[in-house]
Amino acid sequence: DTEFVMNKYAIVHPGIVPFPPAIIIGRDHDLEILKEKLGAKVKTTSVAQATTIIRGWPGAGKSTIASALAFDPDIARAFPDGVLWVSLGQEPNILSEMASWGIALGRDEILKTNSIQGTQNLLASALRNKRMLLIVDDVWQSEHAIPFNVGGPGCKTLVTTRLNDVAREL
Repeated sequence: DTEFVMNKYAIVHPGIVPFPPAIIIGRDHDLEILKEKLGAKVKTTSVAQATTIIRGWPGAGKSTIASALAFDPDIARAFPDGVLWVSLGQEPNILSEMASWGIALGRDEILKTNSIQGTQNLLASALRNKRMLLIVDDVWQSEHAIPFNVGGPGCKTLVTTRLNDVAREL
């Protein structure tokens, strides 16, 4: 099952999702809660959220947990069209990162767009009928994450940040 998931995500876009962590200790409960929030493990009292945010100190394991989720069998079942990942950092090239998602989705015409709005429209169109998990990692400013809010009704977004203000704004 794990091999299938890893191969499936490699097909979506080789290298876009980091390798799964070799080991995670003491995070099983956190992973289960996140899967519930993303709709991959639905309980009768839980409701999947369109956007889920992981906030924590640098080095606390936010990206590691996100990577583990990207390769999780429950996530693979909930999002059969795969996972798209972007890691933004302090000074991201938003248009370039968005274009990488478009290429991963087989929409090479995205390279001809020269605006964030135009790129958003193409991505939204490509994701309209997909069931994908969109991971926006290492967000330093909320306005950097907003252009990646392009998923259709079957998509969920997971954002990681170390900043309280960014988590609140998103």
